[in-house]
Amino acid sequence: MVSVKSKIQGLDPQLLLSLERHAVSIAKESGEILIQYFQSDLEVTYKNHGEKNPVSNADLAAETLIVTRIKNTFKDHGILSEETPEPDSLNQDFIWVVDPLDGTTNFINGLPIFASSIGVIYQGIPVVGAIFLPSPKNSKGTVVHAKIGGGAFADDNPISVSNNAVPHPNSVNVLPRSFMRQYELGKELDGKLGGLRKIGSMAYELASVASGFMDYAGFYRPHIWDVAAGSIIVSEAGGNIMAKSSKSWEPFVSFNKTNDQTRSNSKLISWRHNMLASNAAITKLFTDNFHDRISI
Repeated sequence: MVSVKSKIQGLDPQLLLSLERHAVSIAKESGEILIQYFQSDLEVTYKNHGEKNPVSNADLAAETLIVTRIKNTFKDHGILSEETPEPDSLNQDFIWVVDPLDGTTNFINGLPIFASSIGVIYQGIPVVGAIFLPSPKNSKGTVVHAKIGGGAFADDNPISVSNNAVPHPNSVNVLPRSFMRQYELGKELDGKLGGLRKIGSMAYELASVASGFMDYAGFYRPHIWDVAAGSIIVSEAGGNIMAKSSKSWEPFVSFNKTNDQTRSNSKLISWRHNMLASNAAITKLFTDNFHDRISI
């Protein structure tokens, strides 16, 4: 069995640095495109009936830019994008996992809470992440980023998760309604949830946890492109990412099992597990007090 640690130790530090720098650069360019489209009329289609899961021309323009930039520099890497997955290119060791516009519903309604998420995984393990965020303090937005073992940053400024042992009463946090239906909350959580919000972009939420703006965020069955970049950023910001297996909550380290050397397309595309992001104290408090409801 090959451990996650041994897999990562074999990576060239200069390669990781190059991956991070390129991910940040691409995220900035993607953000520039999104800001331009945000200020103009949009063309919107829907992935299914009932006008759910919208896709705009901004999503597709950002995706084209991201995919082109990756292919130009890292020709032997795979790419998995939410809008146009390329399953035939996912057998490589390095795979770029992309959500060109996370928060499309916010975006098309003029709400400036969205993100462009670019992650790099190595044999299933997140090693680099870069997330573009619009910012009222900077017309060009901000890129929150990290590489494994290198810390987390918002542009050039170090960031870290909240140091609260329990959520602050006035904190803004995310706990999906689906969690309430799936889990009984233990008494230790009474009065300790803080303020709950629905933000509408998982990448934005993960970046907010990494930056300490949120004490915690829970995610109900995210796709890999929702969390690939944000998971490594939260971890490098001193936080914990927990994932729910069939039996228990466990520290998240890889989209593949540690002892699984195969990286089939279906395992990446169909990966779906509940997740929780915060600091060590809060993730323990919550996972100790999430009790599976018993179906009758």
